[in-house]
Amino acid sequence: MTLPSKRLGRRLGGHCALIGTVALIPIIGSASASLAMGEIEALHLSEIVVRVSEGEPAIRQSFPRERLTPETDSGAYLRNTVGISAGRMGGHGVDPVIRGQQQNQINILNDGASQYGACPNRMDPPASFINMDTYDRVTVLKGYSSVLYGAGGTGGTVLFERDPVRLDRWTSKGDISVGYESNGSSKRASGIGLVGDSWGSVRADATYVDAGNYEDGDGNDVATSYRQRHGGLGLSITPTPDQFFSVDIEQDRVTDALFPGAGMDSPLSDSVKITAKGILDFDGFLSRLRFEAYGSLVDHEMDNFSLRPFTAMRARFVDSTSDTYGGRVIGDLRFDELSLSVGADLQRNEREAQRFDGPTGATANVLQNLLWPDVAITQIGVFAEGVLLLGEATGLKLGLRYDNVTSDARKADVQARVSPVGGGVFRSANNLYQIHYGTTANRTIDHNISGLARLEHDVSDLTTVFAGVSHSMRSPDATERYLSNFMGPGGVSSWVGNPNLDPERHQQIDVGFASDGGAWGLSGSLYYDRVEDYILRDRARAQAGILTNDTRTTVYRNVRATLAGGELEARHAFAPGWEGSAGVAYTYGQNETDGRALAQIPPVEVHFELRYDATDWLIGARVDMAAKATRVDADPVNGSGRDAGQTSSWATLGVFGKYLFNEVVALEGGVSNVLDADYAYHLNREDIFSGTSVQVDEPGRSAFLKISLSF
Repeated sequence: MTLPSKRLGRRLGGHCALIGTVALIPIIGSASASLAMGEIEALHLSEIVVRVSEGEPAIRQSFPRERLTPETDSGAYLRNTVGISAGRMGGHGVDPVIRGQQQNQINILNDGASQYGACPNRMDPPASFINMDTYDRVTVLKGYSSVLYGAGGTGGTVLFERDPVRLDRWTSKGDISVGYESNGSSKRASGIGLVGDSWGSVRADATYVDAGNYEDGDGNDVATSYRQRHGGLGLSITPTPDQFFSVDIEQDRVTDALFPGAGMDSPLSDSVKITAKGILDFDGFLSRLRFEAYGSLVDHEMDNFSLRPFTAMRARFVDSTSDTYGGRVIGDLRFDELSLSVGADLQRNEREAQRFDGPTGATANVLQNLLWPDVAITQIGVFAEGVLLLGEATGLKLGLRYDNVTSDARKADVQARVSPVGGGVFRSANNLYQIHYGTTANRTIDHNISGLARLEHDVSDLTTVFAGVSHSMRSPDATERYLSNFMGPGGVSSWVGNPNLDPERHQQIDVGFASDGGAWGLSGSLYYDRVEDYILRDRARAQAGILTNDTRTTVYRNVRATLAGGELEARHAFAPGWEGSAGVAYTYGQNETDGRALAQIPPVEVHFELRYDATDWLIGARVDMAAKATRVDADPVNGSGRDAGQTSSWATLGVFGKYLFNEVVALEGGVSNVLDADYAYHLNREDIFSGTSVQVDEPGRSAFLKISLSF
């Protein structure tokens, strides 16, 4: 495992006391625990399960890891799931979108921890830190269906989870795999091992990825290369059957990452995450206590000269950090007809990004902008969620949550030389806020109340139906409220956050069903989301609350919006070993205030899959399709310009297979994009420094192969 940088080490030391204090809580209280540990299971190293849940527990679909794809990026892997799309900026850091909601509208938890990237342009979104080989399952909650997983999450939550490890005897096991993908000559090697006995266990993992530039379907070289090293070490202690404690540390480093969708590349992105957990089980109405504490430190560097030909007028270098730490405690209560979880959580994120300027890369050392002027956001939440049985076939789920969200930009008054003209033009972040919004970055406190109610009913042994309503709130993030990107005289292509923003308020209704007939299954859902104070990224045209009229400047404002859509999935095992499946998803997004389409809403997307699964081998084929995207907001003069334009329809074919030589050796492989289609997902990314929307093509035809050893 690559050692973290000295700066990460210093920052980590400052937060370890808090993490350690919270981690000790379950140990102090463990003496009163009694026997019960039925849900703690041994780690399954050979597979990961993706579960999609619109209504817990009404709709839960499991997808085995044998859904073979060459993706190494977790965001790219997630878009194989119906209802999830993603935007690509490069080969690394694919950013998922659920039901048209994206970025901080989605909560992504890495083994219970929140990790926020350090790039203002999201080269390192939360999903990019995750090594999927080390997780037991990934659970996707679409829409606002639980209050347990932190503030916000109006669009959904993605949980990358590891099961608590419980062993009854001395055990040692592991997996080692190596893989290769032809398009881009990408190499990957990974290993994970576990040793332990009934008192505890130690887990270690390491992954190395070396990905080159790939070619799109037209044979054009796409600058997407990167190298990634990931390592982790975990210690679990189980002194009695009713106690579980663990400490995990992970480090992830991405170097020399190219991004054709941005005006810069990233020489380095470095992260360290520490988590501590405890579970205590009891007999009685208090059945379980769960404790979690975590710290995540991220360093990110990007520039426009070290990894690409230097053709710009000025050399620019950005150095940024994002530190997140927090924890939560949950008590599970059991009564005759009621299961109730109550708890509290804390999250604090500190972000700072500085851009330096100079005539050459060697002299890019003059502070030109504080993109994030030392932003601190603290979220303190309390919550309760329960399921009440209203009979043998009916359940009512209720949840309520309150969050106190405090935001501040502590260096908003610091002056930077935004332009070298005439000896220098100096501006602070507060100067920019005052110019565009007539305000400054004062300390802001949001009081957010969210809640949900969901009724589920088994209409038969095969079919469950559900209907739910929810109200959820999301405070602006560091970029939406405090970004300070001034691009020279006149503010050309400036991008400025708005300290006056109000929290988003989502009122959602969703209905659906799930039928499982053993050899067949069918599920579907419809949703409607009316959003007050939707946070819209727009161009400055002297709208209400915007003081400037310059469409080269990107601003943020609150508007009324509507999101609606649906998903439908089906599967059928029509003969021994044979199974077919299909899924379709559609999202409609409308800016009601301005009477135009919301940007960055995926079109209709369809998936088909056919597979034959024998005892020791399987083969399959998958077709992915997207309709033409015509509802766009692509005009920067009269709209936001966030969409690169209309996107053509496309379809791709992939084939895959797996062969088990024995219990130790397995071979996987296939060909993606067999017909070498030239295509791109509609969701694009934007260059924070020019404001240009860039659509990056997906890879053309590529063969992939992986061999795995399990022992």
